[in-house]
Amino acid sequence: MAQGAKINDGTLNVVAETIDRLISLDFRDRGITGRLYAAARDRVGAPLAYAAALAIARALDPPEPEAPTAPSIRNGAIICTGFMIRSAGQAETDGLTGAALLARGLATAFGIVPVLATEDMAVGPLGAACTAAGLRVTTAAGTSLAPSPQPLLGEAVIVPFPAGSAPAAIRPLAADLLSSVNPRIVISIERPGANMMGVHHSARGQSISDITAPLDELFTQARAAGVPTVAIGDLGNELGMGVVADTLRALSPLGSQCSCPCGSGIACDTPADVTVVGAISDDAAYGTLACLAALRGDISILPTPDMLQAVLRAAVAAGAVDGLTGKSEYSIDIVGEAIHCALIGLMGAVLACAGSGE
Repeated sequence: MAQGAKINDGTLNVVAETIDRLISLDFRDRGITGRLYAAARDRVGAPLAYAAALAIARALDPPEPEAPTAPSIRNGAIICTGFMIRSAGQAETDGLTGAALLARGLATAFGIVPVLATEDMAVGPLGAACTAAGLRVTTAAGTSLAPSPQPLLGEAVIVPFPAGSAPAAIRPLAADLLSSVNPRIVISIERPGANMMGVHHSARGQSISDITAPLDELFTQARAAGVPTVAIGDLGNELGMGVVADTLRALSPLGSQCSCPCGSGIACDTPADVTVVGAISDDAAYGTLACLAALRGDISILPTPDMLQAVLRAAVAAGAVDGLTGKSEYSIDIVGEAIHCALIGLMGAVLACAGSGE
């Protein structure tokens, strides 16, 4: 599929179903991906990656053609990401790489300057990932990070939030950010989401609220203001996964009974307008970009395998770790980079076949 090559509706449906199969491949054999996926799909009634891409396109495409303007953080997108790993004192690779490539895709497709919200401690690896994706990155304080090693494709702004803060402390910060950006959409990817007691949990059922910034406040305020929301996750303890909370509680003992004093389980209680469940969150983000590329007839929105490798390696070099091992290695949720790169390659092949008309 070349830039500008539109895919007809019938072929687009095939693409959407195929991409969802790819993001649901359970390499770790956890046995819950299919059930969580089905619960999310029942809610939206369509392939999940396609539903997310359609929500993003509807939000960010102006209703009428506009005169070209300089890229701006105003009227664009906020992406919430970063999942802190206690043993490493740093964020995991899952989420950071997906968010960086998602930001690149949105900058490419819509000419916006995406804003990424994360913990103050995760700014380094997230910034490195965005830079490797070809984005010129600044923090909210205006400090430029390292220059991109490749031609710039756009810009991004990272806004750090203090880890371990109480929701009441984050509330005005979230309101200020929403007022400054006036986003048309808010997206979360592999971002801790609080349970019914307001506690954030790791996949093992331990509280991580003391090392997490409660960006649930940002998500909740956006939804209250009528801003569309998209959530990308893989377990159900992530921000925006409220639509699969009951399913997670039924599937996993930790869903309803965690190992921390709150005793209320790891299931996130906050919903999103569109929830994307994949076997691994980052792969679900790439699937969303593939569907967005199909919708807009522009394969450049989907990153290449080489780009994913560069982004992952940059994040790890800056401190990110595998979320399951807690180690500095080129993997996402214990699945090596070669498999994630192969998945993106397959997504690209799906788009190429669809655009060929054969």
